[in-house]
This record gives sequence, structure tokens and C-alpha cells, in this order.
Amino acid sequence: MKKKYLTLLALPAMLIITLPLLNAEEGKKGERHQRLLEKFDADGDGQLSKDERKTAREAMKARIDTDGDGEISEEERQLAKEKFAERKHRHQMKKRMLKYADTDGDGVLSDDERTAAREKMMARVDTDGDGKISKEERQSARAERRQKRDEKHDAIIEQYDADGDGILSKEERKAVRKARQNSNQEGLI
Repeated sequence: MKKKYLTLLALPAMLIITLPLLNAEEGKKGERHQRLLEKFDADGDGQLSKDERKTAREAMKARIDTDGDGEISEEERQLAKEKFAERKHRHQMKKRMLKYADTDGDGVLSDDERTAAREKMMARVDTDGDGKISKEERQSARAERRQKRDEKHDAIIEQYDADGDGILSKEERKAVRKARQNSNQEGLI
């Protein structure tokens, strides 16, 4: 009974995780959506039919069900959630790196762009100019990033904390997300 209940809870969670994969960004189809189409669009019509979506869900469930018992345990659900968060983080880091280093705007980092990005990072972090990043320099760079993140977070709270309690409520966080979507920016919250 408990396994059936967990399975019933896990299926909506899988849908929550997979729905963003199926959504397109304002008229542009995302990479994940394209991969889903390539993998599961059996009739090649550019859309996933009810049966094709069912096949995709079953394949995703099989990937999540690591012990192969046909049920998704709480541990398997948590592991899938963590893997999804890791992939999302890597994707965000890739986008940031492209924004930072893709000087020709082609969406790909050339060897020259990678070299220039490394040199730029070294110039910023290697404060003593010895060509190496010491433990102290690494710690200093991390502290600087934390400070910038905290300043950005404080600015968001100052701008969107309507009730002035120093904490963003659900509605206030919703306003931040909406503003980000409208301005097409990335951020903390």
C-alpha cells in the first residue's frame, strides 16, 4: 500500500520535473524538447501524441526506478530530483559561461574564447600575478562572489519586500520571478 502511495506521489513529481522539458521558450523550442521529440516522436509530426507522451513517461519512470521493482521509492524520487537539480545547475553555468566568454555570440566557445576567459579569470583572481591561484586568492575570490551575491539578494529584498519584514513571502517571490521573466534575466531566487 505504501509503495502504491509513493508511486502516486512520484508520478505528479515526474510530471512537474518533465513539464519544463516540454515547454518552449517564447516560440523557440528548447534543446530538451528537441531531444524528447527525437527520441519519442515516432510518427515524426513534430509533436508528442498521447501515446508518445506515455512512452516518454514510462522511459523516464524506468530511469528513475533504479532497483527495477516497478515502483518509485522515496529514495529513488529524491535521487532523481537531485540529478535534475545538478543538470539544471550545469545548464545555468554553461549559459553564464557563454554570456561571459562567447565574444562572437555564436553560442559556442572557441579555443580562443576559452583561452581569453581563462586569462580574464586569472587576471581577476591571481592578485599577486605569479600565474598561480593560491588558497588565499581562491578564498578571496569566493568571498567576493558571496559578497556580490549577498548584495544582489539584499537589493532584491529591498525592491520586492512589500511588507518590509526582511523576508520575501510567496507573493513577493512570485513578483520577483515575474519581473525576471519579463526582463529575461537570471538571478538568485
